Amino acid sequence: MIASVGLPFAIAELTDLEALGKARPNLSAFHEAAALYPRAGGDFSLFLYVRDREDPAHIRARMFAPLDNVTEDPATGSASAALAALLGASDPASNGEIRLTIEQGVEMGRRSVIELAVSKSGGSVTDVRISGRCVAVMRGSIAC
Repeated sequence: MIASVGLPFAIAELTDLEALGKARPNLSAFHEAAALYPRAGGDFSLFLYVRDREDPAHIRARMFAPLDNVTEDPATGSASAALAALLGASDPASNGEIRLTIEQGVEMGRRSVIELAVSKSGGSVTDVRISGRCVAVMRGSIAC
């Protein structure tokens, strides 16, 4: 499935954490997918996720975008927001606010926690809010 709240992502749910941990980007397959699914954007980004069986509001994810020189991203807010909107829209009976927590970057040793709130009205998603904390890993300046 392709989902977007600005940037398109191919999104796929995997069966378990073992499958998520074994995922590796295949550059040839990414080139093929980019040609087959131009709606996903020229760089073709893939967001894989697993929902916790005991707490479906807790999700573990990985994002690969090797055609955009991002082998794996430890925290992808735009993909998380797209997934949250997709999951919110897939439950047309619910209204109000749905809260999700997405853990990403665990497999690469850079654990990130992204919090999302999906607002719904009349069975439709009306708003997606994303929050979290960050740690500065570099600093720089540009002199003109």
